[in-house]
Amino acid sequence: MKEFVLIVLLFCALNALSAGEENIRLDNDCMLDNSIILTEVIYAIDSSFIQDMYDENCKILLFVNIDSSGCVIDIDLKTTLKHSNFPFRHDILKKIEDYVKKERVKFYICYQKDPTDITIDLLKKHEEYPHVINIAIPSMFRRKHLKYMEERGIIKKG
Repeated sequence: MKEFVLIVLLFCALNALSAGEENIRLDNDCMLDNSIILTEVIYAIDSSFIQDMYDENCKILLFVNIDSSGCVIDIDLKTTLKHSNFPFRHDILKKIEDYVKKERVKFYICYQKDPTDITIDLLKKHEEYPHVINIAIPSMFRRKHLKYMEERGIIKKG
């Protein structure tokens, strides 16, 4: 019992410490990582939804307001869906929003590296929050995203 209490206290302390950290990244895989996080969230909510999206060649783009630590404030209802022949259940957006808030899922604020001397500290000084990020499934790195989902068994190898 003491071990359980210690683990819970340690988890709470680490969570409190990480709450103030900003989730800014300057790399090319940042958007792919956000897409993978969203894929995992949707898969946890409805394991067949992602496979159905891929079967129908459907694309989803979310506009998400996040705080400086990457936690979701809300998902903007301007979410777009391409290929309207896909029977998109709009209740899934509310389920995604509820899930990421409840589980405190963190996304990244992504910047492409610039040849100039942009640093994360410089970006933090000039950034206002909440920050709007775009998260797409599949991501702009479709092949890498597809490979990841096949390896995880989220979609069937095709």
